[in-house]
Amino acid sequence: MSVMTAKALENMSMRFNKHIFKISAAVFLITVLPRIIYTDYILTRKDTREIAYKWVKSNIPAKSKILRFPYTPEFKPSDKYNVKIDWHYKISSKKYSEYDYIITTNADVVEYSENKGYKLINKTSGRV
Repeated sequence: MSVMTAKALENMSMRFNKHIFKISAAVFLITVLPRIIYTDYILTRKDTREIAYKWVKSNIPAKSKILRFPYTPEFKPSDKYNVKIDWHYKISSKKYSEYDYIITTNADVVEYSENKGYKLINKTSGRV
């Protein structure tokens, strides 16, 4: 889209007064440039799953039984955790007490607030 817009502005500059081109280019940059900068900023930040993984390694003891949901940190066998992944949210909340720790995402809390996510946080007494 930006390339097409730039090409259109170039064509305009050849046909119209250079002041119109400069004004159009300025409007384009003012409206698009902040979004480009923000996107670059977001894409260069450290992945939150990586941050969460490091937190788990520092704060959760080895051999802990962990239930995790999609879009949460990946664990290696060498991490020595007993990890179960519930890819499709099929594990009943009644079985959550079988796990020492449950790792979920903000999206889960919002999407499943009526059943799993919200109740999960309340049941684990802050061990999420």
